[in-house]
Amino acid sequence: MSASRQLPCGLNSSLRAQGRPDASGRCGRGRYVWALACGGVAACLLLAGGLPAVQTAAVIADLPLSVVMLVMCCGI
Repeated sequence: MSASRQLPCGLNSSLRAQGRPDASGRCGRGRYVWALACGGVAACLLLAGGLPAVQTAAVIADLPLSVVMLVMCCGI
């Protein structure tokens, strides 16, 4: 499997375009699926627990990234 198939949809289409503004990406359906999935999760969290549930989910999802960023800062 090539590396370009493993990249996220937006990055893959921008790499495929190679700077050409008229190049169209072929992953429009994937963008809709991710948009509906993220919107569905947010709507379910809002219905289940309101805004605090969405905020808690965002903090939990961002914790691994903050650990990586702290390690990178210590490495500088």
